[in-house]
Amino acid sequence: YSKMFKFDKSLSISAKPKSNGKYTLHQVNVSFMNIDEQDYWNTDNDQGISLKIEVIPDGKSAVDYWNRRVTGIIEPGRSIQRSYQHKEVEFSHNITVRATLYPEANVELEPIEKTLKAEELGSVK
Repeated sequence: YSKMFKFDKSLSISAKPKSNGKYTLHQVNVSFMNIDEQDYWNTDNDQGISLKIEVIPDGKSAVDYWNRRVTGIIEPGRSIQRSYQHKEVEFSHNITVRATLYPEANVELEPIEKTLKAEELGSVK
């Protein structure tokens, strides 16, 4: 059922080095665009459409980064674009971010996921 929803999805993340040789998640950017011909909205108790972002530092347990309603309706051709910088999550080797949109209460879209490795950040100053 969740695969019936048609969205273009994108996710980008950035991190900053810390003085202790570790890194911290700096920003999460996520976008979901409705590419279907119909509106999407959650009529269940007027809850709206929710976005859940989980962060997995160094392959450990997932940390909730964001889990709230982001809109009531997404019309065809419209998108939800959000940037978040509100929670420091530290990592040494890699960090994975998973973003999931919930167009209905217990229905989730296929999540989008991105992993950032410490060696990719070597040139960051």
